[in-house]
Amino acid sequence: MTRLLLYIYLLSALLTGCGGGNVPPATAPTPDPPFLGWNNRAVLSGSPLGYGTMLTSHFVKSLPFSHPFSPALVVSAAYASDFGGGVNYFIRIHNYGPARCFIQLLNVRFYNSANVLLLSKNAYITGSRDMYTNTCLATNEYGYALGIALGVAWSDVAYITVDDFSLGLPPTSTSFSWSPITYSIISPNSFFVTALNNGPVASSLSSTSMHILFDSNNRPLDWGFLSSSPSTPAGNTALVSDDFFLLYGTAAKMEVFLN
Repeated sequence: MTRLLLYIYLLSALLTGCGGGNVPPATAPTPDPPFLGWNNRAVLSGSPLGYGTMLTSHFVKSLPFSHPFSPALVVSAAYASDFGGGVNYFIRIHNYGPARCFIQLLNVRFYNSANVLLLSKNAYITGSRDMYTNTCLATNEYGYALGIALGVAWSDVAYITVDDFSLGLPPTSTSFSWSPITYSIISPNSFFVTALNNGPVASSLSSTSMHILFDSNNRPLDWGFLSSSPSTPAGNTALVSDDFFLLYGTAAKMEVFLN
């Protein structure tokens, strides 16, 4: 009995010395904050852009569209604008499901009024940004599938269809946060955008940032890329520009997507 009590005493001392009698509970890892989107974009109004020599209706038209049912994604509008060698297309998509990145429209098909297929292509959306890509949409956020249909005459395009959607992957947490602040006109075919780094660290903007030009009736006229910026400290601004756009109509505002 004495030996048993000695064993119990020694075991108790050993556990106490090793912390076995007072082990703190494991700390659960802190979950990433929810992806809320809207971290790289804004609609900016300012002085009119473009040469103003052509009415919007002479080179932009709304396109009828159809796509299969999706519980998450809905196409809300589609437009085509004429640029001579083909058409620029703008397809607006709303996300009503969970936040996703690398969202893609599969087989966007362009038809003429005789139901003849003119072109078919896939298209990623342009939206908010996670750690890796600006193809993200948070819940209740919208974005655009933007592209060029080369060799397709604007007058021939009558409607589009979308075969399916690819929902991609959940967003990866990011500290990226830039806000377009204002734009200033350099010439009839060039402008620069002032952007603010809202993030916690210095970062730069790549030449994959994009803009869409709209008329006063919210019809998209043109889209393009913006120049890159050097590394910019948190809380400071940078200038990015488009020096090569050609618009014969008149744009009243733009939506900018920084990346």
